[in-house]
Amino acid sequence: MKADHSNDAASEERVDLRALDPDLDPGAEERFVSAVMSRVARAGVRPSIPTDPLYGLWSLPRPLLIAASCIALVAIGAAVGALRPRDAAPATVAAATGVPRVFLATGATRP
Repeated sequence: MKADHSNDAASEERVDLRALDPDLDPGAEERFVSAVMSRVARAGVRPSIPTDPLYGLWSLPRPLLIAASCIALVAIGAAVGALRPRDAAPATVAAATGVPRVFLATGATRP
């Protein structure tokens, strides 16, 4: 069922499409092309790499950062403790055999 609009005054008026006419404004094409090219140029640029060594940590919650810092300090302390020499090997044969220091004195210190 079709509606009959033959007597309607609005249907007899033409729609004004001059705003869509590309030849109406001679600078419109250049403005359009430059706007599109500026967007394309910005889209192809890679974002710069941040130089902050702690980049990304600042977005973490503060308690998590404190806990991670404590764990890192404990791990560094354990690594340094493991690198420290335990019991050094004896420097002389007398020290290796267990001779007391009193008997190792030089002749100048003997009575």
